[in-house]
Amino acid sequence: MNMRLIILSLFCVSLFGCGNGGGTANQMNEGELKLGVDNSYSLLMQSIIPVYENTYNKAHVVATYASEEEILRKLYADSIQEAILSRPLTDEELNYFKSQKKFPEQLKIAVDAIAFIVHPENPDTVFTIKQIEEVMAGRINTWSGIQSGNSTGEIRVVFPESGSGERRYVKESILKNSAEPSNLAVKNVNELIDYVSQNKGAIGVISGAWISDEEDQVSQDFRGKIKIIRVIDSTNVVDPRKPFGPAMGYIAMKEYPYRRDVWAIRTGLTGSVATHFLSFLANEDGQRIVRTMGMVPVKMDIRLIQIKE
Repeated sequence: MNMRLIILSLFCVSLFGCGNGGGTANQMNEGELKLGVDNSYSLLMQSIIPVYENTYNKAHVVATYASEEEILRKLYADSIQEAILSRPLTDEELNYFKSQKKFPEQLKIAVDAIAFIVHPENPDTVFTIKQIEEVMAGRINTWSGIQSGNSTGEIRVVFPESGSGERRYVKESILKNSAEPSNLAVKNVNELIDYVSQNKGAIGVISGAWISDEEDQVSQDFRGKIKIIRVIDSTNVVDPRKPFGPAMGYIAMKEYPYRRDVWAIRTGLTGSVATHFLSFLANEDGQRIVRTMGMVPVKMDIRLIQIKE
């Protein structure tokens, strides 16, 4: 008799109110929204925006894709009215906007992961949390330090771009601000994938959103060029010896350790397209797309069911 665990994902999201004051329901879905998107969530927004515009054909979303730091600069400069980022605004940032008579609305719309990738011929694809930390800090800098007998040579850690949310996550959440990540930054995720696929000693640090949708052609192409590292978390109460990768079920069940939230942040006027798009991201249609992309929606019940064969 074989036992299989199947993860059932059931989610339901209610459309919340679209702010007080401001425009009417019709006015909120008419006009233009200037949206800034962290490059990590390009695939997600490129799937959501066309659905939104087809549903509300008098609304138009003009999206700018850039690094986390650049999107935040645009938000400060008021050149965009809404942003998609991997963190909420800090207290200092909120106070700045309040000083400008703006009161940001922040909404968590998904759960993402930080993924670590290596060359397809690299034999080592299972790391402990301690090894990830040591590599990111530069304290382990050769592959023989991960596994004796691995003659791949020097480890080169590479991030998708300077000012990326991935680099900030490693510094703040993995290294606890105790060190600067040891890294090489390239121009974008395409260059990162190419670099890792061509350099046997490389470890790439990317958003799981780039490789989460197994039916998306871009994700398929990326996954075909690299291997994904699985991580052993000794504090995992379910199985402290089992390695987990950044798959949706493992992220949702908190078995993969390197998780982060995806935030939609509105600084534009209440009652505008910015408000309406924010609510669309939270409603059933928006959350269904999040799930289709292989990411974890925020309103999601996970049940493990055993099936006897």
